[in-house]
Amino acid sequence: MLKNYFKIALRNLIKSKEYAAINVVGISVAVCICLFLFLISYLQLTFDAFHSDDERIFQTYFVNSDPEGTYKSGGMPMPLAPALKADYPEIEAAARIVSGRKSLIEYRGKYFDKLVMLTDPDFMQVFSFPLVTGNRKTVLQELSSIVLSENTAKAIFGTENPIGKSLKIGSESQQKQYIVTGILSEAPYNSTIQYDAIIRVENLSNYPSEKESWLNNSHSVFIKTAPEVTQATLENRLKSFIKKYYPGQIETLTKKGAKPDERGDLFALRLQSLVKVHFDRDISGRGAPIALIYVLMGIGFFILLIACINFINLATAQSI
Repeated sequence: MLKNYFKIALRNLIKSKEYAAINVVGISVAVCICLFLFLISYLQLTFDAFHSDDERIFQTYFVNSDPEGTYKSGGMPMPLAPALKADYPEIEAAARIVSGRKSLIEYRGKYFDKLVMLTDPDFMQVFSFPLVTGNRKTVLQELSSIVLSENTAKAIFGTENPIGKSLKIGSESQQKQYIVTGILSEAPYNSTIQYDAIIRVENLSNYPSEKESWLNNSHSVFIKTAPEVTQATLENRLKSFIKKYYPGQIETLTKKGAKPDERGDLFALRLQSLVKVHFDRDISGRGAPIALIYVLMGIGFFILLIACINFINLATAQSI
C-alpha cells in the first residue's frame, strides 16, 4: 500500500513539473531561512547558559545616580572581589577577570600570538569550563601557573605532554616565565569569556599599585553565591558594603544634589545574572539587544507563514 502511494505521488510530480518545482523550492527556501534564523536566535538566547549553577553566577556592577543621569558600569577596582569574599560568607567564590589580550608566548624559540586572560584561582569554582588535565582547586594556585586551552596546547607543544613545561609570555624586556599546570577545553562561541591561555591577575604589571586602590575601575568581577542566597537579599546586604568602602562617593553625589533611584540608593553595587550579561549593553557594552533576537524569530515565523499560504494558494489553484 505504501509503495503505491509513493508511485502515485511520483507520477503526479512528473505530470505537474512546474507546479511541483515551485512548491518544493518555495517550501525549501522558507524552511532553510527559518532554521538559519532560529539557530542564530537559539545561539544568542543560550549565551553563557552552559555553566552548571548558572543561576548562582552574577557579574557585579555599579549604579551611579548622578544629577545628569543614571549610569551603570561593570568596571571594578582591584580590591573589590577580595573584600566581597571576606565580608560576605554567602559568596562562595569571586573572580576578577581582566579581558584577554593578545600576547606573545615563547616556547623553545618559537613565538605564538595568543589571547591571554588574567584572573583569580576562584575562576575554576565560579565557571564550569571543562578541565581536561589538572586539578580545579590547585591549577592556578601559584603565581607562575598557566592554563592553556586545548587548541593552544596543540599549537605550541604538538604531541608533547604540556604539563610541567615552561613558557615565557611578554616582550623581551618584560618576559615572565610560567609553568603549564592544566589544559582547559575551548570556550564555546556562545561564551562571554574567551581565552587561549589563563594566568593569575597578580601578574599584571601595574597590580602592585592598584591592588589597594578603589578608584581605578579596570576589570570585571563575577561571583558565585551559596544555593540558598537570592539576588535581592544579597543586593540589599551590599548597601552596607558601599557605605563602608565608598563614603566619599555618596557624599559627593549628595552635595551635587543627586536624587536616590527607585531603591533609595545614590550609589550602589548590584548584581547581573550571568545569562543576562551578554544582552546588557549598559554594563558590558557588547552583544546584541535581546529585542533584536525576538525580531529575527518573528521574521522566521513570518517567512514560514508566507510559504504555507503560498502552498495553499497553489494547491487550490491546481485543484480548480
